[in-house]
Parts: sequence; C-alpha cells; structure tokens
Amino acid sequence: MAGGTPQAPSPADEPPEPRNLREPTESHGPGPEESAGPKDPAYHLEPKAPAHQLEPTAPPYHPEPPPDDLPRLMLWRLRASPLRRRSDVLQAWVGIGVLLAVLAAAPAAMFLVGDTAYRHYTRAAERQRQVREPVVAVLLQDVPRHPEPGSTEEKETLYPVRVRFTDPAGHLRTAKTEARPGLTAGSTLRLWSDPRGRLTGPPLTTDQIRSRCMGWALTGALAVTLLGGLAYGATDLVLRRRNLAGWDAAWARTAPGWTAST
Repeated sequence: MAGGTPQAPSPADEPPEPRNLREPTESHGPGPEESAGPKDPAYHLEPKAPAHQLEPTAPPYHPEPPPDDLPRLMLWRLRASPLRRRSDVLQAWVGIGVLLAVLAAAPAAMFLVGDTAYRHYTRAAERQRQVREPVVAVLLQDVPRHPEPGSTEEKETLYPVRVRFTDPAGHLRTAKTEARPGLTAGSTLRLWSDPRGRLTGPPLTTDQIRSRCMGWALTGALAVTLLGGLAYGATDLVLRRRNLAGWDAAWARTAPGWTAST
C-alpha cells in the first residue's frame, strides 16, 4: 500500500540457508558406500592382496667404506709401525737409492756405449772400404731352383755354389760363395775380395752401423739395470738375515715370560 508502513518479508521470500553436504554422523564404522571402496571398476576387478602376503622389499645396498689404512706397496717399510726395525728402514732407503741410480745411469750407459760402438763401427767401415774391392765372379755350376718359385722364401734363400774370379792382385782364384736360386752356370756375380784374395762381404753401410749401435746401447742399459737388481738383491739378502737374527734374539728375551709355569 502506497504511503503505508513497510511490511516484514515473508519466510517464502528469504533465501535458503546453505546446508552442510557432509554432516558429521555419530557412526563409529564406515558406511556401506565407504566400505565398498572408491567408485572405480578396477578396484573391484583387482582386489588388494593382504599385507602379510606382500613381498618384502630388499634394503638398499650400502657398500662398506674402505679402511682408513690401506696396505701400501710403495715405501711400506718407511711407515710408522711398532714392529719396524732399523734394518727395514735401511732396506727401504737402499731400494730407493738403487732405483734412482739405475734411472740416472741407464741413459748415460746407453749414450756412452752407443757412442763407443758408433766410433768403432765407423772406423771399421772405413778400413773395409779401403782394403776390400769389388770383383766379378763367374758361376761354375747351376744354382738349384727353389721348390716355390716367386715366393718370399725364394727371395731369401741362398744356395752354396763354386765361382771363379780374379783377385785385386790379378790372380785367378776359385772359391765357394752363396747365390740366389735359378741362376745358371756362366752367370756373373758382383762380390767383394780382400787383399789376400778371399771373398768377403761388402763394407758396412750406414743402416748397419746404426742398427748395431742401437743394439749395443740397449745392451748397456740392460746391463746397468741388471747390476742394480743384483746389488739390491744382495743387500736385501744380508739385511733380511740380519732382521731375522734380530727377531730371534728378541723372541729369546720375550719367550720366558710367555711360558706357563708347571
């Protein structure tokens, strides 16, 4: 009504109060829907196994930490130990000294021996070039043929044959030498002869001199290493015997205290 007093709203016009969708219940157990499990078809198709039937899980593997004091192969005789004796320390220092001496002397021995060998073979090659002269020899017989023609073995095989040649003095000589297979009588060979008319090999070449010098140099280094090993072995034998004698004496003093009285 216009101009009248306002009327109070009716209960039908008021908005509904929000309801709690999950009101607490006083039930102490799960309801029928809750006990059935989640609404998932797989839940009903694959039932869970009981807890006592589950396979136990292996505990993670944790490797044991390495010991603090690992055995040392190098310089173990110098390590502090109540059982260390003076002979152990002396033996360790002898080994270090021999090792350093070999490392220092081996290169020096290689150089000295190699240089000496080079000088020797260089002079020998010079003398050979002065006294040896090339000669032309004629085969007096056929050289046997190799059973495997054209093979590598044929190229490296030589057969003994007789040849005739004129020495540097002008004398006709007959001698025996080696020739490759397949040559016929009357073939010529280029050989070397000394002043006495004896067949010899050619003078040493540069490659031959170098090869022989390297061989002697390695021999010198191996000799120094062998001498160092022998020296250390002899010292080790003496010190080991002395060490064992010291242990025997110490045990002789200690043994009476460990002997039970009867």
